[in-house]
Amino acid sequence: MPRGRILACLLLLAACTTPGTSQPVTGAEAPRAAAAPAGDTVASLAASPEHRRRLEAAARRSAIGYGCTNAQPGQAEAALPWRPPVAPYMLNDRPVRHSWIQAIAVQGCPGFDRVVTITSVADNGTAATDTYIIGGSQVDPWLARDVLSQAVRPMARTRFPGCDRVAVAGTRVTRQPTANRAAGWAEAWTLSGCGQRRDIMLTFKPTPTGTDFTASDPRTTTL
Repeated sequence: MPRGRILACLLLLAACTTPGTSQPVTGAEAPRAAAAPAGDTVASLAASPEHRRRLEAAARRSAIGYGCTNAQPGQAEAALPWRPPVAPYMLNDRPVRHSWIQAIAVQGCPGFDRVVTITSVADNGTAATDTYIIGGSQVDPWLARDVLSQAVRPMARTRFPGCDRVAVAGTRVTRQPTANRAAGWAEAWTLSGCGQRRDIMLTFKPTPTGTDFTASDPRTTTL
């Protein structure tokens, strides 16, 4: 099991916030800057040296939480634009202009080889990058977004009633993909919040148009 507290899944936190309220983002912040130019795009911001430094810092922090002190961040995948389900979405009391999901490879950690992050950039240029999925999961950021919105968020609402801070505390593969990729694979995602941990059991099956998945009811243990 991972050691230390893993940063809360921001997508899940936003979904668990009372409608009409905003959820501030915490994490590795860049120094305050001038207002972000209106012409900035997710692609240009994600390609900046400042973002690369935030991305590497988020990967190293998460690896340390899993007991891996020798993590070496590697190549980053393409940024996937994303808008939180809560409006207005705020970062340090400023409206968020851009946000995106992005995975980065990690070497030197036996338990996982990638970290998936979410970055938010406010209208004044302030930015934050946090981890929201770590561990052995085989999902890509696009599939992770669907799992979070269609499985994790609904289960969190019903399985953690009254809890407004729920994190994806770890992921692991329970049935490995085989040479026949069409057979799919299975994973367990551990949610943590308000003194409880719950495992969501997920099965994935590739299709001609994407990947289908199903989720079982979680098991409950006490921290």
